[in-house]
Amino acid sequence: MEEQQTPKDKTNEPQKKADQAPKKAPVQATHTAANAELTKLREENTRLNDQVMRLAAELENTRKRLSKEAEEAGKYGITKFARELIEVQENLHRAEASIHNTEELESNQTLKQIFSGVELTKKSLADIFAKYGIVRIDPKIGEKFDHNFHQAIAQMPAASHPADTIVQVIQAGYAIHDRLLRPALVAVAK
Repeated sequence: MEEQQTPKDKTNEPQKKADQAPKKAPVQATHTAANAELTKLREENTRLNDQVMRLAAELENTRKRLSKEAEEAGKYGITKFARELIEVQENLHRAEASIHNTEELESNQTLKQIFSGVELTKKSLADIFAKYGIVRIDPKIGEKFDHNFHQAIAQMPAASHPADTIVQVIQAGYAIHDRLLRPALVAVAK
């Protein structure tokens, strides 16, 4: 038994083909639009990744800078205070030097006690300075002049010393860690 096609069925075949043909164009258009959207999203992704990388680098640089600033604040935060205490230390050195080699020191018990107190106070202050990285720059006569630690305030003719060597120390200098607080004031040979 063969089925016979009615004329109605034959007319439906071209209609079915016609319905299928226009569907290809919208699929292709959708595919092109999807590719365009994908390209746009990839570009946006690349831009955002670049932005994230830049922000991460900036954040890392800020972290390093703040870490360095915190370290420096810990090291050098007492700089102003140290400059004030330097004068106290220098006064103790002057007091010790003025008493140290006098004949009266041997005979006067009170003067001996004062001298001992000055020495102990000077040592205690020097220990505190050392604890916080403050060092005294006390150049010696004949030492080579170093502009990083010394300030020449005079030049003197000195036959016994080569040029640019220290011939007189006027005032000791101080440094905190690797920073100069006050240069040593010296006179150098011409």
